[in-house]
Amino acid sequence: MIRFRLVLACCAIAALVPSLAEAEPLSVVQVAAPAIHCIFNPACFDTSRNDAGIVSLPGATRPGWLRWRTFRGMGNVPAVGKYGYDYRIDLTDIKPNPAQTCVSTLKIDFPWVQTYDYKPGTSAQVYVISSGGVGSIGPTSADMEGTAVTFTFATPVCPGQSSYFFGLASRKPPVESEATLTSTQGKAIQVQNSSPTH
Repeated sequence: MIRFRLVLACCAIAALVPSLAEAEPLSVVQVAAPAIHCIFNPACFDTSRNDAGIVSLPGATRPGWLRWRTFRGMGNVPAVGKYGYDYRIDLTDIKPNPAQTCVSTLKIDFPWVQTYDYKPGTSAQVYVISSGGVGSIGPTSADMEGTAVTFTFATPVCPGQSSYFFGLASRKPPVESEATLTSTQGKAIQVQNSSPTH
């Protein structure tokens, strides 16, 4: 009888393990600049610090860039005291070619994701600046597994193209980290990045 109960307990635990490993989808909304800055700044100004990490694509003679902006909510705003992070894949310096490598996903470590009404009346964890900014391709989904967030683009970002800026907010300040791009050939490309500290 004891052995039977142990078997049942083990089976129950095993059944829970896959569900714990499943990725959780994050809500994604389309927004416009400069209105999105009102979440972090009472004057709706972009007060970000800009930086970039080199993206080395196979076969490319020039580098691409993972660009990011970091800023903190100040004043009487929804995200006061929180930290904002914007990201953009910029491959505009790379000349398109028939055998080109494109980028289909971006994976970053991002603990303490916050939820705000980035779009009036719509709560979300991720915003895509599809109007009033640069770029032409945005992520259509974002999935979180543990503290890792994977962004999947509507179409791959290819040489000569740039994604929109897209972002999230966290309770924690930025720290140097590493992001992973996935190419259309399925290869992982590591790149310097900035993300929230744990």
